[in-house]
Amino acid sequence: MNIRIINELTAKHVGQLHELYQNEWWTKGRSLEETTRCVNGSQLCIGLIDDAGNLQGFARVITDFTFKALIFDVIVSSNIRGL
Repeated sequence: MNIRIINELTAKHVGQLHELYQNEWWTKGRSLEETTRCVNGSQLCIGLIDDAGNLQGFARVITDFTFKALIFDVIVSSNIRGL
């Protein structure tokens, strides 16, 4: 499986991110609307997609673009963890 990095998520990817969130204790209760808002409110989003274009991993960054950057919500689909 080849994995590509993207920095813009489509509506399909946001839906898939929401599905990933539902499988983890720390993000399980997030709604699709909250997931969409957190993606839209982050300065940088990094997605990992497979050959079929499906989201397999995600992280988001909030930054001042000068000194600080905070990385949030690093998540990887259970079927590719460890690769």
